[in-house]
Amino acid sequence: MSRSFHKFGDTAEQILENGYEPLPLAVGVKRPIITEWPSANIHDPDVIAQLVKAYPEAGVGVRCGKLVVIDIDVENPDASHAIRELAIKHFGMTPLIRYGNRPKQALLFQRKGPVFSKKQTAKKSINGTKAHVEVLAAGSQMVAFNIHPNTGQPYSWEDESPLDVPLEDLPAVFEANIDAFLLEAEQLLVSDFGAKNPKKQVKNSSSLSSLAGQPGRFDPAMASSALSVLDSQDRETWIKVGHALKTTDNPDAYGLFLNWSKKRPDGSTPHNFLSDEDVKQTWDSMKPVRTGVGAIYAEAMRNGWQKGPYQLSSATHTAVAKYLLEA
Repeated sequence: MSRSFHKFGDTAEQILENGYEPLPLAVGVKRPIITEWPSANIHDPDVIAQLVKAYPEAGVGVRCGKLVVIDIDVENPDASHAIRELAIKHFGMTPLIRYGNRPKQALLFQRKGPVFSKKQTAKKSINGTKAHVEVLAAGSQMVAFNIHPNTGQPYSWEDESPLDVPLEDLPAVFEANIDAFLLEAEQLLVSDFGAKNPKKQVKNSSSLSSLAGQPGRFDPAMASSALSVLDSQDRETWIKVGHALKTTDNPDAYGLFLNWSKKRPDGSTPHNFLSDEDVKQTWDSMKPVRTGVGAIYAEAMRNGWQKGPYQLSSATHTAVAKYLLEA
């Protein structure tokens, strides 16, 4: 087992030479430092040399596309191992297996055939623990070397790493094979381990989801109250909130987003908060569609939010929708 934190400046050129696409990551954070990473020309050694000079102490990510990663986000040890064995049965034994927060694990393969994007099973739970399998492909990236944000320990490799094994030596996968694997993986989690849909805190989720597109009334104080129960460390939630706030065109929206980005509900600083400048870059790049401030209220209600500083009759779908639509 290899558990070392190799820095970007020490490894990027070797990883590139082995056919991978290295990205600098902030230490202890899963996302790349550079916002343009999906389109950056990191095949170019000169570009990598510039990144090495700029971010020598950074962690190391690898862009997917040519690389395909089966990310076993399953917290039950027996179920995680069963999905691993299923992947090996479908695609062959890979020499590259990475751990972050065990028993979760990631298996690396090379893509053959047309490019495809991330695929995944439905999100399930086993006795209240996460049970979800993702296949990271074009538009995604994986952590190769860094400090895990939850464990505080370096990511580890079972044996060899991308520093040792060229991409072209990994077993090949095709999109059609991925679809068949994910179908069988989900069936296995359900039939053998009793995986179920995770419990929701609010039963009328279909009603709440209809709030997401509400473009109406926006009040920073009420939005701030709703945001107080949402965790900005969850990147999907962070992006969703940013898009919803940006649709308001309210001069206070960005400040609200920035302040919320800096603090989790428990008062701690999110691992994915890098700087004010990073938040502003992400905000400026956002081009929201089909969302609105209602998405924030709906998500907050799913997390137990009852009402903000305003006298709503209740925190039901009807009450919030009425508030949003009143001029």
